[in-house]
Amino acid sequence: KKESDKFYLILADSGMGKTTFMINFYLQYHSFFNFRCKYKMKLFPFGDKDIIKWINEIPSEEARKTILLLDAFDECKALLPPKDPDGLTDDERFRKLLDELIESVKDFREVVITSRTQYFPGQDDKPYELKIPRYGREGFHTLAKLYLSPFEEKEIKSYLNKKYGVLKLWNRKKKRTAAAVVQSSPKLMVRPMLLSYIDYLVDNEREFKNTYQIYQTLINKWVGREAEKRKYQSEERENFKRDLFA
Repeated sequence: KKESDKFYLILADSGMGKTTFMINFYLQYHSFFNFRCKYKMKLFPFGDKDIIKWINEIPSEEARKTILLLDAFDECKALLPPKDPDGLTDDERFRKLLDELIESVKDFREVVITSRTQYFPGQDDKPYELKIPRYGREGFHTLAKLYLSPFEEKEIKSYLNKKYGVLKLWNRKKKRTAAAVVQSSPKLMVRPMLLSYIDYLVDNEREFKNTYQIYQTLINKWVGREAEKRKYQSEERENFKRDLFA
């Protein structure tokens, strides 16, 4: 019956799979095997500027029977300083937005929010709760706090087995190279997103001796991939690559 039993905050660093977690959660809830579920579930991304409007358009009666998933709070446009100064510090703007959000979602059955870890201060508070001061008034917002764990060694091994196969002899060299990349940067490859790009590193035929070289290769590949979307505009494509890399 506590407030923190209603609002859940899922925290993780960049590339740790927050959006994938939400999509999997949504799909699992709506799976054939969960046909007895009592409530509706809706998933909204904070990257859309109209998210609060979408939420407010859901009638209160429907909201009480709906579990709300809100992905990537850190990507909310309202967290960015406006062109015309509003007189608020980053912390005040953050708390003001959270106030507005909690007010908008208070009628929902349960609310699950994902965000990058650094946007929520006070990590040393109670182990499973995060208390955030309300903006302009007394009291705190209390959210149950959970973390997405990085991949463990066995999960990385499982991923590589699924990607390259266990018995596919023609992929043996790629798999061995991928394992060597993981060994050279264990703190980097525990992030699912970076691990998903490992083909960029395997196909590079370069020996990676440090994390910097891995990031350099991933960024170059990413810049090239984005530039290829302008394949019929060669001059603009080169300018785009130079600007994006800068």
